[in-house]
Amino acid sequence: MIADALCGRLIIIFGTLLFAYFSVWLLVLPFVEEDHPALRLFPPVGLALLAANTIGVGLAATALAVAGVALLSA
Repeated sequence: MIADALCGRLIIIFGTLLFAYFSVWLLVLPFVEEDHPALRLFPPVGLALLAANTIGVGLAATALAVAGVALLSA
């Protein structure tokens, strides 16, 4: 049980850090000056938009595929 709790805590911490990094990347960086040293920590903002769209399309396609399989099997 302790290992499961530790695994869950690590997943929550990793997800929170990933969300914070992505949020800063997408919401703050467009307002930072081009010569600021913090920009070296992040790829171009267009890549963030591409990643978000790719994940969204993948989730939508998966949901539609599951719904289609459920409808065909019923």
